[in-house]
Amino acid sequence: HGGGDGMPDDAPAKYLSPTNGWLRPHVDTLPFIVAAPTAPRGHGDNWSWNHPEALREVLAVIEAVDAKVPIDRDRIVLGGQSMGGFGAYHLGQVLADRLAGVWMAAGAWYSSDFRVLRGTSVFLQHGKYDCAPGWNRGAPAREQFKTGLAYARAADKLMSRYGVDHVYSEYAGGHGLGWPAAQESTRRFAAWAATVRRQPYA
Repeated sequence: HGGGDGMPDDAPAKYLSPTNGWLRPHVDTLPFIVAAPTAPRGHGDNWSWNHPEALREVLAVIEAVDAKVPIDRDRIVLGGQSMGGFGAYHLGQVLADRLAGVWMAAGAWYSSDFRVLRGTSVFLQHGKYDCAPGWNRGAPAREQFKTGLAYARAADKLMSRYGVDHVYSEYAGGHGLGWPAAQESTRRFAAWAATVRRQPYA
């Protein structure tokens, strides 16, 4: 997700808490080192992963992890959910030639050319009722322009048209990953992530 302006500082715990983090049961079984950076602050918006310094932040995290524990550069998977999903749509395309896969969950995009992802595997994940009334854990319904399901469905159609290798996982649930169907979809993502490998000369 990433935090950032206007976002609570407990976002990492929501995803990675050892007791109830949405991603915890999945990342604990993955043969990966998991890094969860915070989005650059100072923009006053929820699209912090789409600003230029976000790219520098992600590249710096990769270098820092590689310096500490050498990693396989052909098995890097970049991903995010919600605000992190916005970032995954954007940074996944910018870094497509350096990634094995991209996980785009409950995000959105406004301008994209998905053809750049040819040769990079993608896992698209989105709740069917993301912006539906009554599906936001007691909060008002989310605005469609933020993370509406239409973004994922359109991305799926465009990736199919352009021959981008991808999995589309639409589940019965709202915006978060806490729904039982979302957890099953996330389990599928984790199994997928363990198999992808970068194609250097795609």
